[in-house]
Amino acid sequence: MKQVEAEAFIQQLGDVERDSESKPGLILFKDGAGAIFSIIRDGSNPLRVEAKCDVRLAKLLRDKYETVLPSKNMEAATWNEIICSGQLTDEEVEDLVRLSYNLVANRR
Repeated sequence: MKQVEAEAFIQQLGDVERDSESKPGLILFKDGAGAIFSIIRDGSNPLRVEAKCDVRLAKLLRDKYETVLPSKNMEAATWNEIICSGQLTDEEVEDLVRLSYNLVANRR
């Protein structure tokens, strides 16, 4: 997955704000209420995407895939950093970002 593809997918999820000003080197994606639900490390190769996740699923993914790590920017227990090097399919990465969007949007 390329950065442009990931950004296009994220933008179509709904009311999404793209913020590349707040944190140098990071692109923050926020829902309509301003809550961060995904982060892209700008210019990373392979692409690095961070997404919120259920605690149990986060652990399961980290145990199963070496390219899924605890987030360095958000709460490590519930946020994963995904290195998009092919271990997870593009569709699986999209599913995790969609889950993150839904978790953040539905918590209100």
